Amino acid sequence: NKKGEPLMKTVTAVTLNPCTDRTLQIPQLIPGEHHVVQSIIENAAGKGIDVNAVLAHIGVPTLAIGFEFSRGGEGIRRFLEEEGIPFRFHAIEGEQRVNTKVFDLAARQMTEINCKGPKLDSAEGDAFLKLLEEVLPETAVLVVCGSVPPGLSPDLYRRAIELAHAQGIPCVLDATGPLLVEGLKANPDVIKPNIGELELLLGKKLNGTAECVAACRELTAQGVGTVCLTLGKDGAIMVSNDEVWFSEGLDIAVRGAQGAGDSVVAGICAAMLKTQDRGEWLRSGVAAAHGSLIREGTLLCEKDAYDDFLSRMPVSRLSI
Repeated sequence: NKKGEPLMKTVTAVTLNPCTDRTLQIPQLIPGEHHVVQSIIENAAGKGIDVNAVLAHIGVPTLAIGFEFSRGGEGIRRFLEEEGIPFRFHAIEGEQRVNTKVFDLAARQMTEINCKGPKLDSAEGDAFLKLLEEVLPETAVLVVCGSVPPGLSPDLYRRAIELAHAQGIPCVLDATGPLLVEGLKANPDVIKPNIGELELLLGKKLNGTAECVAACRELTAQGVGTVCLTLGKDGAIMVSNDEVWFSEGLDIAVRGAQGAGDSVVAGICAAMLKTQDRGEWLRSGVAAAHGSLIREGTLLCEKDAYDDFLSRMPVSRLSI
């Protein structure tokens, strides 16, 4: 930047459990049967890395932070360098995990087989928080998402959000299990569960839009700023204390489902940099997801598709 100009703020996305995704495309998945793979796609991944990639594709400044493992981690570094995404990593001894995805071409459905990652200790969690503090001054929005390696405390995301909030930085949380439960205690500005994750969190089945909205409001009443609930082929809803927005999406040919949820997060963050309009947050998130859904395997949204879907995405305010 030129002397005297402020540094450009960035969307900082956390990836503590990066991986290599290996996607196998097969004609039809039949349990117990022999299958012939039609194609194999391998790429560096992790929920935060996916968020970084989509943001970079659509022209939003982004920073990747997290762990880099001594064995296998060079793939993440190489991917980020190729994508032109800046990164700050804490070096970790150990082998990066490999996840296998099987995409059923007949059903247009992805089956995921994910590894946990190497076991770490609390000192590594503290090292991450120190790294986070170093990058917060250049952060406009913090995204904490995905899993953490075994051995790290489930309160790690809560502590990260608290650090960001202390500097007035809004946070998006996209996690499950204890990481989500603990993270909610820090009152994140946005969370993005899918309906299965929300049902698991609340311990009840949700049927219909009214029940989904009521469930989201249980969380906003507890301090969550906004809940973006993704409903798969039925679209998505965005719920705050006083607003409900809905998008049914568009009729598209789905070529790959991996990364669609991370794309929603990226799209929301892109909109958060421009506006406080929750309807526009939803429009941007669903547009980015559509941009990834039309690409094969684990390939993610590109700018042309995002701009096209953004201009056409239906979003309406609900009176519920």
